[in-house]
Amino acid sequence: MFNLEGKVLYIGKARNLKKRVASYFQKTLTNTRIASLVSQIHHIDVIVTHNENEALLLENQLIKKYHPRYNILLRDDKSYPYIILSHHEYPRLAFRRESPTHKNKNHHHRRDEIFGPYPSGLAVRETLKFMQKIFKLRTCHDDFFKNRSRPCLLYQLNKCTAPCVGFISRENYHEDIKNARLLLMGKNQEVISHLISRMETASQHQQYELAASLRDQISHLRHIQTHQIVTKQKGNIDIFAVIIQQGMTAVELLMIRDGNMSGNKIFYPEMPFDSTPVEILSAFIPQYYLDNHQEAKIIITKEKLADHIWIEKALKIKMIQAKQGEKLQWIKMAEKTGLEALKAKLAINQHYLHRLEKLQQLLNLPLLPNLMICFDISHTSGEATVASCVVFNQSGPLKKAYRYYNIQNIQKNDDYAAMYQVIERYFLKQRILPDIIFIDGGKGQLKQAEKVCAKLNIPDIKLVAISKGPTRKPGLEQLFVSGQSGCLDITPDSEALHLIQYIRDEAHRFAIQSHRKKRAKTRLTSVLETIPGIGAKRRRELLQQLGGLQEIKNASIEQLQQVKGINLALAENIYRVLHD
Repeated sequence: MFNLEGKVLYIGKARNLKKRVASYFQKTLTNTRIASLVSQIHHIDVIVTHNENEALLLENQLIKKYHPRYNILLRDDKSYPYIILSHHEYPRLAFRRESPTHKNKNHHHRRDEIFGPYPSGLAVRETLKFMQKIFKLRTCHDDFFKNRSRPCLLYQLNKCTAPCVGFISRENYHEDIKNARLLLMGKNQEVISHLISRMETASQHQQYELAASLRDQISHLRHIQTHQIVTKQKGNIDIFAVIIQQGMTAVELLMIRDGNMSGNKIFYPEMPFDSTPVEILSAFIPQYYLDNHQEAKIIITKEKLADHIWIEKALKIKMIQAKQGEKLQWIKMAEKTGLEALKAKLAINQHYLHRLEKLQQLLNLPLLPNLMICFDISHTSGEATVASCVVFNQSGPLKKAYRYYNIQNIQKNDDYAAMYQVIERYFLKQRILPDIIFIDGGKGQLKQAEKVCAKLNIPDIKLVAISKGPTRKPGLEQLFVSGQSGCLDITPDSEALHLIQYIRDEAHRFAIQSHRKKRAKTRLTSVLETIPGIGAKRRRELLQQLGGLQEIKNASIEQLQQVKGINLALAENIYRVLHD
């Protein structure tokens, strides 16, 4: 769960995602911590794993990476269990809870072989016992191993081959190590098949206790192999998957950094309807890496791209086609995650189209509206007046078409003149006419829009003013339509009204955002211009060297003095003026 600034608020896992998320959005929340969390949520990202064990490990991994405010953090930093094959002449098989990057050198050598993490400490211990029975590897500490003159009790119990006193050759011991390594790497089907055969034989001979014991060993052996797939590979890797559903394309990106899953991104590129996954990735990947800071050195895709050699040379990366094993599992995870995101987006689009049909009925339009725009005015007591224009089509908001206008040469607080100016400027530059123009305001603002359309001879456009109404409560807005007397009769639960509110709120958000940027720039710039000795050249030096207007205000006298052309006296004067 993210806030508006993109900071991670909370990380969780769920078997039933809908039920889990819905539990947070109740009408009455008695838990103040959850109520505080919900009030800050801006959007939610989802990663789909293969099973619950992977979800458990990934949750732990991401919590430790992002330290979300609303997660309960484990202060002792207790980690998931690992299995170690030590780097010795006679390697030791051991259980550890420290991660591979743990700094306690007494626990394991940097050249030790490390397997994991695993979802269950109990399963790891049971598997180690089982491996002792099969391979009879040593598990004792080095001090104990070096000082033996005769075998210990484990040799008597047939759980160790006693390499400490030379009862097994180095070659034969390393053969057992090799088999244990293969088992830990997941190549254990031969061992499992052998155990299944033994279990069936024991069952046929009515040795039910032995059969049950072998059954449990098989279960533990299979359980330990369900460790998280994203923790085995080192380095920075990007995994791309293409999902196409109902004419819409999604590109899912899973990011692995330093061998751990660090997050995901979903993109919805505009592509011709008959594009293949190979064509989509061939066009998408170069654009993505040329527009973004590149961290990954390896890219994994399901499809082999025709121009992969050119892309590798141009981007200085290595491209790998996932055919089997771990890489194919990554691709499947990316496909599952992307499919869920695409389904959600398609559902939202379907709901949006339904609302669009209700709007068509409300305004008696002959066709479904294809292009809608909304204007809003924002200022602070007439200062830094800005107008916003947001654009919607049948798919939703077209953010690339959003525009804001600096309103000039009008009297302060004259919202009517500001609305007239922005609509006129819009139509003087815009050739494509919208089906509907929404205006945040009442009858006065609507009248200004009608004047502009009459002046520029613009026909057949629905003009709709959205007034907050006498109570100014959401759902009780009044809608005024050009050419109609009075306001439209509409209920608070109208889906057409919900769509209009959505469009109006988007225009309001964009207007406020633009106004605040202009106001901050105007206020600070005007203050700099009043300081004696600060001309255009020195203002430019300050902005370039300190990085922006806010940074100038936050800078110390020593930092200001380091700017070219700023001496101590001038730096002190700048600091005093900005802080007084």
